[in-house]
Amino acid sequence: MHQQLIFNQKKAAELAGVHPRTLRRWTTEGRIQKIANLPGAHYHITQLMALGAAANTEQEQAA
Repeated sequence: MHQQLIFNQKKAAELAGVHPRTLRRWTTEGRIQKIANLPGAHYHITQLMALGAAANTEQEQAA
């Protein structure tokens, strides 16, 4: 069976390389969608990887 790559908010933030508050803000801003049919905030790995890369680029440009 294919394993879903879905993570809770704490682990998702860790994988994206951001603080959990950043992940919540991105959700509010519409930059990422949490999975609605699971209790709490859960995110799919493909969204996290894309946002993590974007966050790293933003940090590098700010430095």
